[in-house]
Amino acid sequence: MRPHFLGAARSRPAVPVHRQLISVLLAAAVALLGLVALSAAASPAAQAADPAPVRNLAPPSIYDDPDAPDDGPTVGQLALAHPGVWSPTPDSVTLTWYRSGSSEPIGTGAVIVVPVEALGQTLTVKATAAKAGYAPTTVASEPSAAVLPGTPANYAKPAIFGTPETGSTVVVWEGAWSVEATSYTYRWFQEGTAAPIGTGKELVVPAAADGKKLTVEVTLKADHWKDGVATSDPVTAHAPGTGPVRNVAKPAISEHPTVGALAVAHPGAWDPQADSVDVEWFRSGSANPIGTGLTIVVPAAALGETLTVRATAHKEGRADAVVTSAPSDVVGDGTLQNVEEPAIFGSPVVGNKVEAWPGSWFPAPDTTTYRWFVEGTASPVGIGKTLTVPAAAAGKKLTVEVTATKAAYDDAVATSAPVTVTAQGANPVQNTVAPSIEGTLKVGETVTADTGTWNPSDAARTVAWYRSGSPDPIHTGPSLVVPADAEGEMLAIAVKATKAGNADGYAVSAPQGPVLAAGASPALENLVPPAITPNPKVGQLVGAHPGVWSAEPDSVTLTWSITGEATSFATGNYVVVPPAAAGKTLTVEAVATKAGHTSGQATSEPSDVVAKGTLQPAVAPKVYGTPMPGATVVAYDGVWPAGPDSFSYRWLVDGSPLAGATTKELVVPAGTTGKQLSVEVTAKKAGYADAALESAKVVVEAAGTTAVQNVAPPKVLVNPASGLPKVGDLVGANVGVWNPWPADSSGFVVQWFRSGSAQPIGTGVFLVVPPEAAGQQLSVKVTAKRTGYLDGSALSAPVTVLTSAQSPACGVASTALTSATVAQAGATAALVAAEAKVSRLKAKKKAAKQLDMRTKVAQLKVKLRKARSAVATARAELGTADANLAAAQAKHTANCT
Repeated sequence: MRPHFLGAARSRPAVPVHRQLISVLLAAAVALLGLVALSAAASPAAQAADPAPVRNLAPPSIYDDPDAPDDGPTVGQLALAHPGVWSPTPDSVTLTWYRSGSSEPIGTGAVIVVPVEALGQTLTVKATAAKAGYAPTTVASEPSAAVLPGTPANYAKPAIFGTPETGSTVVVWEGAWSVEATSYTYRWFQEGTAAPIGTGKELVVPAAADGKKLTVEVTLKADHWKDGVATSDPVTAHAPGTGPVRNVAKPAISEHPTVGALAVAHPGAWDPQADSVDVEWFRSGSANPIGTGLTIVVPAAALGETLTVRATAHKEGRADAVVTSAPSDVVGDGTLQNVEEPAIFGSPVVGNKVEAWPGSWFPAPDTTTYRWFVEGTASPVGIGKTLTVPAAAAGKKLTVEVTATKAAYDDAVATSAPVTVTAQGANPVQNTVAPSIEGTLKVGETVTADTGTWNPSDAARTVAWYRSGSPDPIHTGPSLVVPADAEGEMLAIAVKATKAGNADGYAVSAPQGPVLAAGASPALENLVPPAITPNPKVGQLVGAHPGVWSAEPDSVTLTWSITGEATSFATGNYVVVPPAAAGKTLTVEAVATKAGHTSGQATSEPSDVVAKGTLQPAVAPKVYGTPMPGATVVAYDGVWPAGPDSFSYRWLVDGSPLAGATTKELVVPAGTTGKQLSVEVTAKKAGYADAALESAKVVVEAAGTTAVQNVAPPKVLVNPASGLPKVGDLVGANVGVWNPWPADSSGFVVQWFRSGSAQPIGTGVFLVVPPEAAGQQLSVKVTAKRTGYLDGSALSAPVTVLTSAQSPACGVASTALTSATVAQAGATAALVAAEAKVSRLKAKKKAAKQLDMRTKVAQLKVKLRKARSAVATARAELGTADANLAAAQAKHTANCT
């Protein structure tokens, strides 16, 4: 039995641990050497004369443990023997060890631990070889070298006890050793000094040790042994009243915890005495605490696991100290308690049906099973909740045995008080429809008995009224004014039917209730509280089961709160966990309503601790701009669906951070040509873990090797009223968008072209359309120039120049047709994308459902609803685009044909 609470902090550890280790080493050595039990060879032919001895070819020999070589056998260490070489190969070789000072053996086998009695003496080993059909032979080894003194083994290091405050006295515990000490010597050391600062068992901590580590070296001295030396773990000295609280004895847990029972913790011992100690309980299968304080009721989830407590000691002016206990015994099954014994309802008459009431149990069992017994028989006469009384029970006592079961608890059995069975007469009155109680089961109300249906139907009937918990009737007669002592109990009636010439018949109603208090309405009682799905996380859906109620509610409203906060944050079966819940737990309150009943309320147990959300980008960060020394590049944050509160930046060259480069923009530094530039964007949002993502790397280019980049192409600008230009019209050029932008307007070269000719028909940002362009395509080419960059060029989309036969309306119609065509193509693509998303989500939902991933299924249902709504919107937009395109085509035909 281990100590109930605090172990003897200063006692020696048990030596058997060392002995067990030696046993393991012995077994391992024997297995590796394979020297004692050698495999048998074929037996020689049987000899008619005396059997020949097994011949020794090489005598046994002694050698040291190869893992701990020494100058000879050493006290406390292993000595090993080789069995020698024999002919023929023996069936077995027995090795017996001796010391030179005695004829008594000191051990057998291939390996021994050298005893202290052999110190200074020599060892020999005698090998006796045996083989079937041969005479055994015994040969001794040469004596070993003289046995040397051994070094004591230190099982537990010395330790410093007391508060290591300057001016205070601390004392050393010498530790635990493999041998009994004759005496000890001590040397105290202070961090940073080579000479000891004390040589006694106690030390007054000097002022110079403030803030430094103290250790003590303990030397054990014992007769026939070398000195053993061990050093304590360091402790830090400090000024009085300033050091941390030190744990002297760990917290501990009461023995043999069981589910549903109270487990008790001792908070441990502290130096100096703590002002207060906070205790948290944990089970081995979860990182989340299962309770706080010195006691908890062990939950079912801990069955088969161990418990630990984490104690945090507080003392004013000192740093807190945290220590965790050793694991408890494995948590065993709980015990179901029978609060009120089972009972038998009904008239125990042969042929009648009686019913078992299971009694009251704590906690409430998951299931109850029944076995009926008749006095004098070992086998049950029935196994259900009800029993038709058999003829063999007449005149005997009848009992019912109830077995209650619950997950994580041992099964429990309780037996009812016996009732005596009455024999049934001939031709009994038969009950064909069971009796029942009519009316409101409420104190002070009058309820009546429906005596059921009988054969023959004119049988006279008498009624006895019963309440649960009492074997005696509380009333007789066809009606009952419900008494006050029936509040909260179940009611039943027993009906006796009589008719001349027939045996009496008996029937009992099913129990009904429980009885309400006077003036009360039936209440919806919560049988199983609501429960929250496990492992909630900020930004994700979490769901709740509404619980189980005494009657099916018309509705259950679920209100979500962060545990400990007065205000709720959402209602419904599923909610998205808010950022404020990170690191806390959730609770859900269920309010159930039903017509004619008072509403019921129940609150869930706190959820698992809410994990911080995960920020995930939909589009990764990117470096915008031309990466060239002296040029400015900009960090694009990416797209983060959760909407971070802020971003921070870190620019990297070849994967290493640039000193001071932590802003959104960066002037690319000199000397980086040919290196890889990237930016690490860190998204931050309350309730979420920071998420850092590095952009794709871009190569820093040398000046003059990169062209000015066109971001948006040039455009031909025409009079909006005419739609398309005609000969003689003034048209202009929009130069587009460039990166980097030319220093000024002189950085653009603008040239005009018509189809059918490679020569420009004009330059500059304006052009009067010449006659040769009539009926042809007109476009503008822009060349952008900037110092340090190659020229960049881009060509506009062409526009048609009207002929003299075409009206201005044709130009407007052509422009409108182009726009309508582009819009219709975009709407078609949007519908295809939306329908594809629905298909993907349906496939994911099907897979999650097959894996019983309920939380994931709920999340996907929400996404599917949104995706289907997007499909409907895309279809409507495509219909509008189709109509607009048809109208534009008709207008173009009318004006341009």
